Amino acid sequence: GGGGGELEAAKAALDAKTAEAAAMAGELEKMAREVLTLKAELGETKEQLVDAEDQVKELESERIALASRVTPMSSPRIQPGAGPDLSQKVEQLQKEVAGLQQDVANAELATSQAEKERDRIMVEAAEADALQVTVEELRAER
Repeated sequence: GGGGGELEAAKAALDAKTAEAAAMAGELEKMAREVLTLKAELGETKEQLVDAEDQVKELESERIALASRVTPMSSPRIQPGAGPDLSQKVEQLQKEVAGLQQDVANAELATSQAEKERDRIMVEAAEADALQVTVEELRAER
């Protein structure tokens, strides 16, 4: 006798790995949700950017149309371009889109790393399981 500790150790190892795998699965779910949230935010921001750019184009073509109708004498009254506010808005949105694209990329990278980690834990859990079975078989033979 005296081999009773082996089975307990094998069972403890399996339990630890099973718990770790469960925690990892929860972590992955959270990360996947975060990626989805970021992608949704990115989509909304891109839409805002497109809208702002359209506004700029519209105002620009209005300005050109006005300019073609006016005599040189009255031209100083014409507002140049789309105005600083809108241009700033477009720039701001472009920055936001770039930032969000980076966030999505980072979140996706973190998720794939976590998936690799989970796979590694699953392998270890399977090994712990196999070890426990082996220990039980050895005990049964005695």
